[in-house]
Amino acid sequence: MIQDKTTSSSSVQSCESPQSRPGIIKFYLQCKRLFVFQLKLYTDAFRDVVLSALSFFAFLFDLVLMPDPQSGYFEKVFALGRRSERLINLFEQLSRAGQQAVRQNPAA
Repeated sequence: MIQDKTTSSSSVQSCESPQSRPGIIKFYLQCKRLFVFQLKLYTDAFRDVVLSALSFFAFLFDLVLMPDPQSGYFEKVFALGRRSERLINLFEQLSRAGQQAVRQNPAA
């Protein structure tokens, strides 16, 4: 009978909740960061390939149609590249810059 009580108490101690193991949580958070970063890298590479082809064809269309250089298709490809860069946010520079601005001027 005494053995049963010690066995049951030791089994309760071995069942720890995930919150009591910060190493495991840290590992999963690091794995999540790695996965998100890899996904962003592949997305960025795909975007670069697509923008490369688009810029070539936009240049040819602008060359043939001769519109104003500031309103041509090539400039639209630049704008698309800027928007997609902000969307992908590969190294999270935009969110860090925003956090620094809030720290410097909390009233804004």
